[in-house]
Amino acid sequence: MEEPSDAERILMTKIEYMLQEMKWPSRVTRKNIGSDPNRRAFALGKVYQYNRPRELVDSRFNRVYPELYSALTRLMRLHAPTFRFNSIQLNANVHTEPHYDTNNCGPSYAIGLGRFTGGGLVLYPDKPSDGVRLRNTRRWVRFNGATTLHGSIPVTSGTRYAIIFFTRKTPGARSPRRSGGSSRARRRSPRALGHR
Repeated sequence: MEEPSDAERILMTKIEYMLQEMKWPSRVTRKNIGSDPNRRAFALGKVYQYNRPRELVDSRFNRVYPELYSALTRLMRLHAPTFRFNSIQLNANVHTEPHYDTNNCGPSYAIGLGRFTGGGLVLYPDKPSDGVRLRNTRRWVRFNGATTLHGSIPVTSGTRYAIIFFTRKTPGARSPRRSGGSSRARRRSPRALGHR
């Protein structure tokens, strides 16, 4: 994990306040995060245009939340000025089973914000039984979501904001080789997989 600078911490506080005070989109189209109304998610930057053959377009939320989009982009530029990304995924209390990000290309940076118990990122770098729970609140984790099996632990109280900076792959590009287990492992819970 990577520690933020003082300037990053100041900006994180502003972003956390924005996430707490904003009206999150109510319509959730991602089936993999469930239907719990306390789980919210949307993307900024580039997204796939599903009514066309997998075309990358600007997210409609770029215009809805321009100040948030700008602040998040500044945050990443402060932390890793040369890191390339075209999308930012925002999740609130989202629990995901172990999975690969098949539409990602290259490394991702993830960070957690908010006040909560439970929750956290779990990486399965070698095999599904070797899950490592990372408490990345206000700390950066760099990993390749397309090749590393990963998921998250449910939040038991409060609100956890997970923010992931990544590059969506160009439509038609091949997925990289994966590590961390079979597709069967993606359907098993982190507890069943023995995360630490």
